[in-house]
Amino acid sequence: MCITIFKNVNVVDVQSGKVLKHRTVFMQDGFITKVKRNLFSGRKKGARVIEGGGKFLAPALTDYHVHFTCTNRDRILYLLYGVTTIRNMSGGEFYLRDREFINSGQLLSPSLINAGPALSSTNEFMSVSINDTVSANFEVDVQFKAGYDFIKTENKLKPACLIAVLKRAMKLGIPVAAELPDGLNLTDLIPYASILSIENVDGLKKVDPATLKLLVQNGLLNCPNLVVAGNASRIKSIDKWKAHSREVSVLSFFENEALNNLTISGVTAFFSAQYKERKTTFKKMKQVSTIFLAGTESGLPIPALIPGASLHDEMNELVINGMSPLEAIRAATINGNKMVGRDSVSFVNHSDMILLSSNPLDNIKNYRDIEGVMVKGVWLDAKDLEEIRKNLAIIKE
Repeated sequence: MCITIFKNVNVVDVQSGKVLKHRTVFMQDGFITKVKRNLFSGRKKGARVIEGGGKFLAPALTDYHVHFTCTNRDRILYLLYGVTTIRNMSGGEFYLRDREFINSGQLLSPSLINAGPALSSTNEFMSVSINDTVSANFEVDVQFKAGYDFIKTENKLKPACLIAVLKRAMKLGIPVAAELPDGLNLTDLIPYASILSIENVDGLKKVDPATLKLLVQNGLLNCPNLVVAGNASRIKSIDKWKAHSREVSVLSFFENEALNNLTISGVTAFFSAQYKERKTTFKKMKQVSTIFLAGTESGLPIPALIPGASLHDEMNELVINGMSPLEAIRAATINGNKMVGRDSVSFVNHSDMILLSSNPLDNIKNYRDIEGVMVKGVWLDAKDLEEIRKNLAIIKE
């Protein structure tokens, strides 16, 4: 039994939106057991006591849209930036084995919430081809029995097949993360909204407000992924694109001749247009109180997407485009609880925490000022983080 006590911390309760000042927080085996006013003094036998010094204790972050590469470097980068859970869109049996090592404490890493191989009606890389309702039902059953945490569908999946996937997934109780295909009648999604997160906002550009409101009222979540287009549109060097794409060529958008013919003007124009469209659709969705998830698409061959850091960029994008800091924090913490298997939205029972220098409710950028990270009962203090940062040649931002 491992007991940790945080003394004199200001607790950021993202459910209520309040800061509980001057608290002592007790954790046992990685989970918070109680939060009290500062009555604790001295030491408790066998306990690790962390002097908070009036800093802010807040929930660690979740990146709800990642293409995880499974490299140790990326694992550490996520933890450095306080990201202790990632919803992984890249399916495969390897990730299930990786999840077992993480959950058993054999591997220090963000928790993995894994999709199976993505479902598409074309022969896309690392996807399963689905062209009728029979194959849709079969593949959902296969992935459910294999132990994947959710189903991922691509925008090339036929609309009828997507509805079949949703119907079967709802019966089994497994969530679905969907990129919306062309030709889909969005009203057909309403019965399945409670298990559905729509990835990106590209398929929602033409949705009418009444349909969107019904989807939201029935539990729809949306992961807008603003940062991937925003950051990519600001890259000014074509050499960065080419070098990065060759480095991760197995996932590259820019293989062979396409890579050789790539121009910075073409890249900038594509992502600038996408960024503008996504911002416009995001603001329309916000008007009907859509519940958003913060995701980044980290792992794609885009040099502006740094694991962990990109989630802070996304939270900043959300605020720039109309969210309050509290709303953006919720998008990167509790909004997607049902998608990652977390039942409680209260501060008590959170397992992973971060200690911050400043109040993130005042400024979303304060979530970057990390003094320590608690991940699965392992405490990484400021010295640990700085040593890791030096080893990775990462400059503190």
